[in-house]
Amino acid sequence: MNNIENTGNGSKILGIGFGIITIISGVILALEKPLIEIPGAIIGIWLIVVNIQKIK
Repeated sequence: MNNIENTGNGSKILGIGFGIITIISGVILALEKPLIEIPGAIIGIWLIVVNIQKIK
């Protein structure tokens, strides 16, 4: 029973999920207001990159 290891990757995977959602919403809303939502999509990409680096 002691061989179960908690790697703590749940919050990192959640961060990647939020990044993906941010990118999708940023791209969809960029069709209406490109100056506002393109930086939002960039933040989503940043969230994914940071969390993938934490997992590795």
